[in-house]
Amino acid sequence: MALHAGCAAQANADIKNNLQTEVRHCSDLIIWTDCDREGENIGNEVIAVCREVNPRVRTHRAIFASINPQYGRAAAALVARGGGRLT
Repeated sequence: MALHAGCAAQANADIKNNLQTEVRHCSDLIIWTDCDREGENIGNEVIAVCREVNPRVRTHRAIFASINPQYGRAAAALVARGGGRLT
């Protein structure tokens, strides 16, 4: 049990480090998670982690109903038009 917890903690630290490295010089962050309660929570965690190193990053949410090219293009177009803006 302790070994698994240690691995999970390291994986989380690696994910946080990766997010913070990537967002450091970004102006916008698009959250592409499911639009359910769990996806919202994950998105909010990602935003909080990213804002630790880039508090001015503008955040957007891609809104989609399915993972296929049609919904992906529609979600990207909505974000490009300024829809899905969180902050």
